[in-house]
Amino acid sequence: MTKRYQMAEMTSPEFAARVAAGAPVIVPTGTTEQHGAHLPLGVDFLLPQAIALDVARATDAIVAPPLTFGYKSMPRSGGGPFFPAPSASTA
Repeated sequence: MTKRYQMAEMTSPEFAARVAAGAPVIVPTGTTEQHGAHLPLGVDFLLPQAIALDVARATDAIVAPPLTFGYKSMPRSGGGPFFPAPSASTA
């Protein structure tokens, strides 16, 4: 069986055994916001999640599900109401 590194794919006994054996847990974080038509809304947490998975494979760690925060980029940075996505006025 292939070793799993993502907590969401593990069974609870599998997770408990890895933690009991001393495996560290990595918690990726990032926002969910619009970046225009060229990027997915989750790019700000998908990239840290991918990096965390690479680190977990190299160090035998576990990657927890990402903690996401935020809902839109700021108008001064080219986001805000200029692209369709959840915002204060539509959420």
